[in-house]
Amino acid sequence: MFIATTESLSTALNKISGIVDKKNNRPILNNCLFQNDHNQLWIYATDLEVSAKIGIKIVSKQNIQFCVNLKQLSDILRELPKGEIQLEHDVQNSLLNITCNEASFSIVTADVKEYPALTFEHSSFNITLSSQEVSKIVDKVSYAMSQDETRIFLNGVFIHQVEGSLKAVAIDGHRLALVEL
Repeated sequence: MFIATTESLSTALNKISGIVDKKNNRPILNNCLFQNDHNQLWIYATDLEVSAKIGIKIVSKQNIQFCVNLKQLSDILRELPKGEIQLEHDVQNSLLNITCNEASFSIVTADVKEYPALTFEHSSFNITLSSQEVSKIVDKVSYAMSQDETRIFLNGVFIHQVEGSLKAVAIDGHRLALVEL
């Protein structure tokens, strides 16, 4: 069992809700993975292309790990009053029991082993760009992005750090655009 606030949990789920794909053919990807590390709860979301990890402060005396449907949990949190919320994972029945004031809910949890393994590497290279700089980079190379839906691997901009510089590349099979900072 752990205790959090409805505000912090709702805010965290709202930040990663755009990553969870509603039309996914793998039902486990409609879920978020919850893991705690002492008094820090980590929430993971992925659609296998984009992944996110967000942490919130909680009060917990044990390690907890479960997967739960993001939309269902968000809908419940939206209806609850502001304040403390208790979440308890019932491993035997695969349920997440939610209690806030006089209200209580239960949501079915998914098997953590089914959730894709996610790693968030901490690089020694950090770069800070303004939104105008990012927009400028994308504007300069986006004309060469493929619009062909059958070649989705060419539908984006590849941004890579090489020897202290940042390179952005787009290609559609005929045109190639490269910008370097």
